[in-house]
Amino acid sequence: MVQIGEMPGRTRPGGTLNRLSIAMMAFLLIPLGLTYYAWKVSSDATNEKEGVQFESLALESKKALLSRIGSYENALLGGTAYFQGSDYVSRDEWRRYVNTLNIGTNLPGITGLGKISSLRDDEIAGFLSSIRAEGAPNFEIHPKGVAGGNYVVTYNEPELANRQAIGLNVAFEAHRKQAAELARDTGKPAITKRIILVQDEEKTPGFLLMYPIYRDQPDSVSAQAPSAFDGWVYATFIARNFMKELTKSQGNTINLRIYDGRSENPEALIYDSNVLYADGYKALFEKREHLDVMQQKWLVIWESTRGFEQRWQSSTPLFILAGGLLVTFFLGLFLLVAKVREARVDENRPGAKALALPALAFVVLAAGSAWLYRALDEKEINYVHTLISSETNKIDLLIAAETKGKISALKRMSGRMEADADMPDALWQADARKYLKDLKGLRALAWVGPGGNLLQVAQSSSNERTIWIDAILSQPQRDLALDAVRRTIPKASLPIRLSNGESAFVTYLPFDTDGQPGSYLAVIFSVGELFSSHILAETLERYRFMVTFNDEKEFEFGNLAQPVAGGWSLDRPIQILDKLWTIRTTPTEPFLKSHRTLLPDSALISGFLIALLSAVAAHMTFVSRMKTTHLERSTDRIRQEAIRNSTVLNTVSEGVLTINASGVIESINPAGLRLFGFTLEELVGQNIKMLMPQPYRSGHDGFLGQYLKTGTRKVIGIGRQVSAMRKDGSVFPIDLSVNEMMLDGTRLFVGTIRDTSEAVVAAQALREASMLRAAILASTENMIVATDMGGKVIVFNDAAAGTLGYFPDQVIGLETPVLWHEPQEIIDRARTLASELDDAIEPGFQTLISKVDAIGVDENEWTCIRKDGSRLPVQSTVTSLHNEAHETTGYLFVMVDLTKRKEVERMKSEFVSIVNHELRTPLTSIRGALGLITGSMSGALPEKANHLINIARNNCERLTLLINDILDIDKIASGQMRFDVKREALEPLLMQAIEANEPYAEKLGVKIRATEIDSDLLVNVDQVRLAQVMANLLSNAAKFSHKGGQVEVSASRMQQQRVRISVKDQGAGIDPSFRTRIFGKFSQGDGSSTRVKGGSGLGLHISKQIVDQMGGAIGFESEVGHGATFWVDFPLAAADSLTDATESGQPAPVLLHVRQTEAPTLLHVEDDEDLSGILALSLQGKIDLVTAPTLKDAESLLADQRFDLIVLDIEFAEGSGFDLLRTLAERAGPPIPVMILSASEMSEEVGKSVASALVKSRVSEATIVSEIERLVAG
Repeated sequence: MVQIGEMPGRTRPGGTLNRLSIAMMAFLLIPLGLTYYAWKVSSDATNEKEGVQFESLALESKKALLSRIGSYENALLGGTAYFQGSDYVSRDEWRRYVNTLNIGTNLPGITGLGKISSLRDDEIAGFLSSIRAEGAPNFEIHPKGVAGGNYVVTYNEPELANRQAIGLNVAFEAHRKQAAELARDTGKPAITKRIILVQDEEKTPGFLLMYPIYRDQPDSVSAQAPSAFDGWVYATFIARNFMKELTKSQGNTINLRIYDGRSENPEALIYDSNVLYADGYKALFEKREHLDVMQQKWLVIWESTRGFEQRWQSSTPLFILAGGLLVTFFLGLFLLVAKVREARVDENRPGAKALALPALAFVVLAAGSAWLYRALDEKEINYVHTLISSETNKIDLLIAAETKGKISALKRMSGRMEADADMPDALWQADARKYLKDLKGLRALAWVGPGGNLLQVAQSSSNERTIWIDAILSQPQRDLALDAVRRTIPKASLPIRLSNGESAFVTYLPFDTDGQPGSYLAVIFSVGELFSSHILAETLERYRFMVTFNDEKEFEFGNLAQPVAGGWSLDRPIQILDKLWTIRTTPTEPFLKSHRTLLPDSALISGFLIALLSAVAAHMTFVSRMKTTHLERSTDRIRQEAIRNSTVLNTVSEGVLTINASGVIESINPAGLRLFGFTLEELVGQNIKMLMPQPYRSGHDGFLGQYLKTGTRKVIGIGRQVSAMRKDGSVFPIDLSVNEMMLDGTRLFVGTIRDTSEAVVAAQALREASMLRAAILASTENMIVATDMGGKVIVFNDAAAGTLGYFPDQVIGLETPVLWHEPQEIIDRARTLASELDDAIEPGFQTLISKVDAIGVDENEWTCIRKDGSRLPVQSTVTSLHNEAHETTGYLFVMVDLTKRKEVERMKSEFVSIVNHELRTPLTSIRGALGLITGSMSGALPEKANHLINIARNNCERLTLLINDILDIDKIASGQMRFDVKREALEPLLMQAIEANEPYAEKLGVKIRATEIDSDLLVNVDQVRLAQVMANLLSNAAKFSHKGGQVEVSASRMQQQRVRISVKDQGAGIDPSFRTRIFGKFSQGDGSSTRVKGGSGLGLHISKQIVDQMGGAIGFESEVGHGATFWVDFPLAAADSLTDATESGQPAPVLLHVRQTEAPTLLHVEDDEDLSGILALSLQGKIDLVTAPTLKDAESLLADQRFDLIVLDIEFAEGSGFDLLRTLAERAGPPIPVMILSASEMSEEVGKSVASALVKSRVSEATIVSEIERLVAG
């Protein structure tokens, strides 16, 4: 009931400074509420205005889209009328009609306008004869053998750009066929779903628009008989051309996306104008609408862009909010300073309290200034980003358009060459020179006839003939040209370097000569001039541009003198035929600075100055107030001290008050006054009921009167926990103890009051902590289950319920964790634990906790069975639960779902398999082909070609070694690398390693010499793996030794029965900063030298793993400038244990070979035709090679022929080569030797079962040929 406070005339120290009164807080809510209201109204108005503008732009875009579709429908309607009004329309008549329409100008987006004929099977022969006689002698229907209809493209103009579509049976593909039949059956135009046009070199989304032709013009669709139907007039569209520039706002302030169908499926995306989005940007406005377009459904999505927000977004709400909060802060600051006089000051000096208020003012205002700076700066950044994105987009569109225009012009030239095969040389040269003059970036043209004969050439005046002739006629480019001719599709080459250092690429435009394919127009473009020639000078001054291909820089132009602004680069793709280039645009720092203002910095500096001045003013006001009230408080302090000394008894912490028999308060101690917030004058003489809330207040007089009459006690002499009420009306819990006493014959009651608010809060905190623990159990992804000692579940969290499918009430107190465990795994685990713990373990709950009882924890993988019967792998960790006496009370199971981890492991295994087969096999073919060229064919090649072939072959070898290293790392990490450790004599192994690596060292001008090798040293090693380690050490030593240097190899006996192998080089030594990382993955020393000398940085890491697995140690010693010595230590093996493979009982591989009397014949079972071709060339004249690309083919050949040797791959799409091995073992007749040649390594067991087993990427083509000849020879 009463707060024990100060005596009369004394205020609580610092009370007013520590909190604002309720009235002051309520007053401050007024400006805060007004600020929020003004901000909300302004924000809603701004958003509404922006929404209206966005809706207007979206509606404009929709109308433009529907209008364009309608105009193109009219164009097809005119073509339909043309066919219906004529008995027959020839190819030339249709060409003239389309030329009259001028579709390139009047109907942008249409790539071709043509006719599709609907044919019966018995009409095809006559149709072909008619078309060929009309002037298309090479007309063919393709693809062959289409079931379900013959809907053949008869005309498509312009024919040159649509050649691949001429003769196409559109029934080959479901979307085209569906649209054609829909238009035919309804008599209305129809468009296809999203397709890829066969003539679109860039393979972007498109569609067809088809209009049915009926000769008799029936009155209704139902009257349209099949005999009246005469095919379709159709138009081909590339979506991005059709949708481009529907409105001026498209791509700038509004983005347009169109999907085929009703859902936002990325696979159904037809068009996306998104070119200005920054990463992570989310559109402010969006509108979705389903449109019915020519009997198809389109989902159209309009979204606002950064440019839209930059143009229409208002800063008014922001400034209203900032201004209102600032006014509210200053008002609160004024009220707080005004209340200082009521605060208690116990010192002459202001101290830290006088600094708290100014510090708060400074922090709040400074924070506001920083926030304003950030808002203004972000606004400027968004503006500049939008500006740069807009300019970049225009540049990219310009380059793409110019490039496409140049390619189109050259296609027209090839079309003229096709039309006039006997074009005079002078006319061709004049045409070529005109193109060289007009088309910027064009360096050279060449007319190449059938068979690769160079018929005509032309080059710019600055070019030398040999610069680009080599580029066109080199083998890789020739192969690309032949591929373009074969597919009749223009193609572009990868970037090439001309002999003058200029980056360029070649395009090949195939055409027919006198109706025969094989000719093409080869064109060389300069990358630099092609990309830079059409950009304005002022734009080049503002930006730096970098052209890349596959992330490799090819050309850089623009302002190269000025520094560029980091973090502002924008990458845009540029499609040139079938190759995708990238142009990176980066603004220069001067250009960026010219578009940034000083407004954000000025706002920040001004804000900090205002904050500082406000803090100083607040401090001075505070100190003045404190000094003014100091004298008054000094007098009050003296009086309070006197009262305190005279009321020592009243200084107890609990409140103590007395009342008379009428319930009137006669006295109260300071603690009681503080507890209730009253002064002594306000309480003495008042009824105690004023300190009681309802219902205690209304019942108090009755309780007291009843006690005085009957002596029945409710509170007096007992004590209770009740509620009391402070002066401010707040209710709080108290412990009340009331005792009766007599003083001078007067009955008084003494009440002792203790505030229990903290105890109540503590109890609430305990409840909240319990709730928090429950929430943690509910929110964790891990399955958590707790059991009692008998195994009954007592805790079953949400994750366990959701994953296992049981409700908690179905298992808690009823089941044990055995419920969801695989029974057979429980049995197997019990058997394993019984052996491990040497104790009988019963399958069941005891299996799950027996190891926990033994060592405290059990971690194991299990298969859990959900309630629905499905299974999932989990990692289960079991520990015991303990009470305060450290006694075990139960068990805790924490289970983690391993489904995702298992999937990752599976994906990793698939990746390794892909690397094994899909990289090793083609590399073997490439390496074999290059080996043949550099061997038997090298004399027929020019010197430059030989040089390039050698470069390719060397890099192929490097790539092969890298793939082997990567696979070795994976095998080591997964524990799959096999080691056949035996006792071996060390000297022969080292001499073999030196002999194997001498050719490599000789190429570098380095010699390898054995110095001191003890002949009696024996070690326990896998000789193949030791050879791999020595190859790494010797090749590294040779690479890093100077030309003319020497690598020394030695082996000697060390202390403690160990053998040390040392490899010493005469290089520059190892930098100290690199030594700690030398055995790490991909670790390389000096980057520049490493690029020169080659290497992946994996060799030493793999060597260390191999040496560790064989029980050895590896290290090095080096002094900078004096070379390095790498050493490998192994334990010394006993001399009497050295045996060869035969003596130790290991069977040697058996050839199982029965020679035939005729010439040797080899069956190569391999799905890589290139590798089979290379082996055939290598064995030509020695062994006849028959190829079986599938296992089924191999079985057929074996049934009909006899072979001297089978060379077998293991991995096939239809199955495994091991199936064929089993078939061979079951065959009757003489056995045939088998040599496995696969991308994967074979186990020792497999290696012993066949004549030989080789890994494609680990042996050269010469080794493969030599092994085949050895096996055939018997």
